[in-house]
Amino acid sequence: MIKKLKIDSLKITIDLHYIKFKRQFNTMIKTEVDEDGVIVNYTEFKNQSLKVETDLGVPVYYGLMKYLKFEKVVIMMSAKVLGKDYFNGLDLFDIYGTIKRQGIIDIEFEDFLEFGRVQDCDICLDTYETKDRMNLVLDDYSRCYVEKREGFGISRYRSKNNNGLQCSKRENGILSNIYLKFYNKRLEALSRLKTWEFLISVGLENMLKNEDLDLWRVEFTVKNGKFFKKLFGINNTVSEVFNLSDEKLNEGYQKVINQHFELAGMMRKVDKVKMIKPNDWISVTMFDDEKIGIYLKKLRLSGFSKYKIRDIKNKLEKLYHAKIDLENEATRFVKKDFENMLSVWGLPFV
Repeated sequence: MIKKLKIDSLKITIDLHYIKFKRQFNTMIKTEVDEDGVIVNYTEFKNQSLKVETDLGVPVYYGLMKYLKFEKVVIMMSAKVLGKDYFNGLDLFDIYGTIKRQGIIDIEFEDFLEFGRVQDCDICLDTYETKDRMNLVLDDYSRCYVEKREGFGISRYRSKNNNGLQCSKRENGILSNIYLKFYNKRLEALSRLKTWEFLISVGLENMLKNEDLDLWRVEFTVKNGKFFKKLFGINNTVSEVFNLSDEKLNEGYQKVINQHFELAGMMRKVDKVKMIKPNDWISVTMFDDEKIGIYLKKLRLSGFSKYKIRDIKNKLEKLYHAKIDLENEATRFVKKDFENMLSVWGLPFV
């Protein structure tokens, strides 16, 4: 599905109490887990797990882990198990049906809904755009004020294999700095032989190109129950996650987008005046003292140094006192450009 948020991959953990093993495996995952019981090292997890392939040759991973006093089964799955429906994203019945067909474990559907917990959930959105337009937008949004520490900020990357933006890092994303990535899906597929072979095998290679348009993807990672609570106001049970409405998914996505504009201290030069945070600087009121105070407090809480905050404050005050006319040509360009970016990400302009 294009321009619709969907689940691309996840892990589900279930207490052994609710599991019947139909096929024995004894590997206990020894990889590091964080304080919420989320596996930190994905490579170790795969190496120590039982890999079971679907009829299409797509792997599903089953492992055992211990968190606090509880032993759990961990299941890792991606939307590739859907074959030709890969771009639709995972749903509840796809996941449960795959588990039943593979016959490694047995669990009642009601127990799966109530006691299964979703972790490391990648939610994504695909959209078609011209390469030239996306390069302009990506260049513009990478000219940000970035605090180069602890993965904060927005980074632009460009290589022979891909092109895009990245906020935070997947392995160490935290509640105040959630991992977000925006990239060219066609270039990614072409650079990964197994992905490209999979798309050809299910007849989806043409989805990556639409005339002169490339397929672009934006995705973010919801790591554990705290993330689900913050972004969507729910617990991370299988039942609640797969009952999320499109509206709720979009609300959570908007929170991630807004968070990174705030964390990076978004900077853009317009008529030699630098502005911050698009949702504020395109508003009629511009910045007032209260907004400036709230914004600077967020920067302090996010770990920015007092010197950087002082520099931002000075620029904000210059902007505030300049009282730029919103109807001038430069500001109209900024507003139009930001609307374009929101449309690319499938978000409403407010």
